[in-house]
Amino acid sequence: MSLLNKKKYEGACALFYDYEIRNKEGKLIKKQKLTESKSFVKAFIQILHRQFTYTSVSIIDTGNISRTSMPYYIETTENAGSINKGLIVGTGTDAVTINDYKLQTTISNGTTAGKLQYGASTMATPTFTSTTGSMILTRVISNNSPGNITINEIGIYAQIPPNAYYCCIARDIPTPIILAIGEQLTLNYTIGVTI
Repeated sequence: MSLLNKKKYEGACALFYDYEIRNKEGKLIKKQKLTESKSFVKAFIQILHRQFTYTSVSIIDTGNISRTSMPYYIETTENAGSINKGLIVGTGTDAVTINDYKLQTTISNGTTAGKLQYGASTMATPTFTSTTGSMILTRVISNNSPGNITINEIGIYAQIPPNAYYCCIARDIPTPIILAIGEQLTLNYTIGVTI
């Protein structure tokens, strides 16, 4: 969490991502250090506004449909195999914009060509120091397809109950992540605050 201790984050809420890739024997192949995300998109701010003011807002879901959202909780954890919410990966390369409502090209769950197997998307209990607080959303994604897959975009999908629709709250374009056959990606997004 060294980035959280940098002066530029004092008094800020920031988003970071990191990942590591392991081969099928579990040996570490690559590790991406904690990297500043620049990807909170419009729906994230709309959800915060909804929660802080306890008023309804109109949010574009991942199907590009405008939904009226009443004050409620949001959920970003997800079961294995589902790509409706939690950490999601894709092959799109379009630049991130504030109006992004989904990943450009989501990689589906499965073991056939061009698909990846998504583990559960989980969130750890928040941790605190004397000057920082953070929580980490994690998902393990495996390549059990017959070929290498290049991940060009990553993001966070959230579910807005009670109507159970989904929206994209963050999207990033990292350096391309090449996941070879049998390799496993552990992707983390960290939301942190520093005083």
